[in-house]
Amino acid sequence: MDWTQVRRRANRFVLRHRRALAAGLVGIAAINIFGALAPGPGAQRSVVVAAKNITAGQILTAASLRTVKWPTRLVGSDWPEAVEMLVGRTSTGAIAIGEPVTATRVIGRTKLVQPTGTVLVPVRIADAATITLVNPGDLVDVVAAWPASQSGPANATTVASRVRIVTIPRPATGSLGSAVDGALLVVAVPTSTAIRLAAAAVSARLSIALLAQ
Repeated sequence: MDWTQVRRRANRFVLRHRRALAAGLVGIAAINIFGALAPGPGAQRSVVVAAKNITAGQILTAASLRTVKWPTRLVGSDWPEAVEMLVGRTSTGAIAIGEPVTATRVIGRTKLVQPTGTVLVPVRIADAATITLVNPGDLVDVVAAWPASQSGPANATTVASRVRIVTIPRPATGSLGSAVDGALLVVAVPTSTAIRLAAAAVSARLSIALLAQ
């Protein structure tokens, strides 16, 4: 075999296809680098999530929940690990399919006191500090305030009168709800009042006025 001819042919091939060969080598190098830098799966933990859309005030069942594996570093300290820990509890707000069902998003079985003819409604109060002044069982007025605009001056009105606080979920610690402003409480109101509260929450700042028992 004439090795001189072989080398010449190889050199001509490399010169003719040098761009394609260079691109291929760069791609191989990138794959090796990314493979070396990609993080491993890491520690995982079971997390309870909604198996279907859950509405506010809904009693949780095994059919409405399921467990999935999440990276431990993303899991909050108040996230239950088993469906059995949440069955029978009541949601304080809407939970979409796949969302974690944390301890701050449900009411304990023994805390639920819902008068006949009412529904449970989560209300987010703009000034979180005011929540420290009330307790479950207290009667409050919920006031909605709209800022001044080009169409008129600032105004406020009572959107729910003499409603009873059912529970006050404790603030989330390390969960998805920790970045939300204000503070949450759950009240029992007639359906018509629940509609007014939902409408006001879209554009107004909500506050509460504590009433004498």
